[in-house]
Amino acid sequence: MRFPRLIFLLFQISDKKGGTSVKKDNAKLYRFLQGAGGNWRNAIFIECGSCSCSRVSPCAGYLLAAGADGAPILLRTEWFHEQTGERVDKDECAAVLSRTAFESAYSLWLKWQADDSRQCALLQVVD
Repeated sequence: MRFPRLIFLLFQISDKKGGTSVKKDNAKLYRFLQGAGGNWRNAIFIECGSCSCSRVSPCAGYLLAAGADGAPILLRTEWFHEQTGERVDKDECAAVLSRTAFESAYSLWLKWQADDSRQCALLQVVD
């Protein structure tokens, strides 16, 4: 499987900066792109719509890919843009899924992963 040159550049940058959070962010991005076949457009876009979380600005959505074990890998689209400079267009993703449909499909997984039922489950489980 080939990955964009961006991934290798990210790992080089983290080695130069030496920061733990940079390495962790790079590993998170690498894991997501590995699950998405090297391209965010292969991921499923999760659209929040009206969310119960108390964010000041509306949520821009999430990207969903599956890990090698089948577990969901979720990234906030804002975070992805900050890391890569690429803006995610939901219409370019493999599919669009509502937040409620995701929560319904992954309800048992979310019960084990999300601690507080009063908070947004996606915000709690995002990588």
